[in-house]
Amino acid sequence: GANLIMISEKDIPEKDGKRAAENIFMLGTAIKSTILSELFPYDEIEKIISERWKKMADANRFAFQSGYEHGSKRA
Repeated sequence: GANLIMISEKDIPEKDGKRAAENIFMLGTAIKSTILSELFPYDEIEKIISERWKKMADANRFAFQSGYEHGSKRA
């Protein structure tokens, strides 16, 4: 079966006055709340984010972690 996860605008946190990247937040939520967490370990995704988006690494790691934590509430 499918899982429907509702994410409202207020679920996406801010860091330094800027809202977390919505796409990375949703990635974290999707990974944590689905079978994807068994295929893609948290540490590996975090490493990829840091290497792929070096200039925005901190902000994107924050967005991913926040989404992952949000997914924990739903899993």
